[in-house]
Amino acid sequence: MKITSLIILLGLFSWAASAQVPGAFVTSPDKHLSVQLTLKDGLAGYQVFKNNQPLLAPSALGLVLTDVDLSKNLKEVSKSPEKTITQTYAMCNAKKANLRYQAKQRSWTLATPTAQSLEIIFQVSNDAVAFRYRVKRPKEAISKVESEPTSFAFLAESRAWLQPMAVAKSGWEATNPSYEETYEQDIAVGTPSTKGAGWVYPALFKTKDTWILLTEAGLDSTYCATRLQDQSPGANISLAFRMPVKSLKTKI
Repeated sequence: MKITSLIILLGLFSWAASAQVPGAFVTSPDKHLSVQLTLKDGLAGYQVFKNNQPLLAPSALGLVLTDVDLSKNLKEVSKSPEKTITQTYAMCNAKKANLRYQAKQRSWTLATPTAQSLEIIFQVSNDAVAFRYRVKRPKEAISKVESEPTSFAFLAESRAWLQPMAVAKSGWEATNPSYEETYEQDIAVGTPSTKGAGWVYPALFKTKDTWILLTEAGLDSTYCATRLQDQSPGANISLAFRMPVKSLKTKI
């Protein structure tokens, strides 16, 4: 089972001399962006740096399945060598017709005491950090993801531009969420949403001189879309799945 998670797009506005973070797991081709991984007391985490300065504080990684918790009691199994990803593609409507993408990629494999493994793949380009989870199960096994503890711990001074998630099955003909709410602009990260249902993607943040666009990409039939939790104490934003609907009235 392959599970796709999130991509963080970063707008970089300062180009000071780069300095690689000591112990960085993977670094962008131009050496300005770095991801550092941690494993403490069985809990996996990551942190993002630009020019050796933190953009995200230590943030959580992991998945919780129905039959196994892949977010706790983890130990490292292996780390892959760093490899370069190069892609070229054409755009029909853009300032440039032919584009070239380059990034560095490494994977990190963790395991539970019962040898259930979780692979986390990080890919870092000059202006973006992306990661995804991969769970390897027997073909006959059916896995259900109960929750995803992935978080994004923004710095305390960060600001946000966010669109509130509408309450499920509310609005005209119970059609919400329709992703047409008004964005809350230049608010403190950690502010509860106005509708109490969390926030949608894309979500825009500013930390110091860097704009950070948070979104998810590459979803397929193996995983659902997510939203950002309504409550994010300490500017630590976590993920949520679809909002449960307690009652649904069907019109005939």
